[in-house]
Amino acid sequence: MINTDELDKEILMLEKKDTTYANCERLAWLYIVRDHITGQQQSQPTPLDVSGESEFLQAVNGRDSVQVWAVMDDLMDTVRVTAPRAYKSVMERIRAIQ
Repeated sequence: MINTDELDKEILMLEKKDTTYANCERLAWLYIVRDHITGQQQSQPTPLDVSGESEFLQAVNGRDSVQVWAVMDDLMDTVRVTAPRAYKSVMERIRAIQ
């Protein structure tokens, strides 16, 4: 049986490729199958569009935002335990963003 994780990986891979008719047709079928299996339409992960010179920003540019945020959430859990002052500082800066 096809699982949604496999479908999502294939969809994400095709979304990063050139927009050809063949790729769009395959994506359409994958969306239909995934939506049928899950019983609902899902929002697509948004590729991150960032600019900057840091190694981190260059690494996340164009990546799946859902997966990047999951990695960052894991990192923040680690920072909370290992460096609580740094964690508190980052959280304060994030909460101050309008």
